[in-house]
Amino acid sequence: FRLARFLTTDTPVTIAHLEATAAEVLTKPVRHVVYAFPEQFDFDPVTDSVKYVLGEAFRPNPLPMYTDQELEDKVLHFRELCRRSSKNRKFDRQTAKDKLQKYVHAQLIRANPAGSVCMDENVFAMLIYDILPSTGSLNSAQLTELLPDFARNTTIRLSRRWLTRFPHLFTVYQQRPPDYQVQRADVPLGDDVLTTTDDGRPFDTLEAADVADLLMEIAEKTPYEGDRPTRYATVATKLPYILREHMRKVKIGISDIVKARPQ
Repeated sequence: FRLARFLTTDTPVTIAHLEATAAEVLTKPVRHVVYAFPEQFDFDPVTDSVKYVLGEAFRPNPLPMYTDQELEDKVLHFRELCRRSSKNRKFDRQTAKDKLQKYVHAQLIRANPAGSVCMDENVFAMLIYDILPSTGSLNSAQLTELLPDFARNTTIRLSRRWLTRFPHLFTVYQQRPPDYQVQRADVPLGDDVLTTTDDGRPFDTLEAADVADLLMEIAEKTPYEGDRPTRYATVATKLPYILREHMRKVKIGISDIVKARPQ
């Protein structure tokens, strides 16, 4: 997956060029990597060059039922809807964002039918891992700023939820909502990680009733749409990382929280 970032999906790159540019980030020779994964690398022995093959699982639907203009109209419509949906109870903001993402992704794959190497989430995840420092963490804004230009043409939305799908690569924790910190999974947590409540109680001593109180504090500070019910996960993911780990270990779930604070 590291080698992929030095390739494209449409124009072959010579092995000689890869050996000069990519060897330093690989643990094995370039040729060994290319030969070992033929389903990912399209190797041409005549020109001694290779290009990356984007798997079908990562290729977005081009939505052929729409013309290019109709697709552009959809993008503009849902982009505007996302902008004003927080004030409109008839629409769910997340639903509008999901639809916008679908139409934008269709535009991307139409513009480049072969796709982009960073549409492969494994390639993108390994790139993020290598961007992160060997000690400490980065916040979401810093991480986004460090992305190279080629990694911005992707169908992946860099978010806390997406990063947590790779626990073997990343540790993600939230100091203060809505921002989050991310670091390599093999790096110890820093001294800046929140471990206590504002009144000094260690997170690993809290019970369900204490968690319920913290959830209510978060909910009261977060703008939601009118009187619609809010999903538990939407609020719970804003709890500090250490507290969520404590809840997982002692098995504090939504039913425990409701029982502790039924009112």
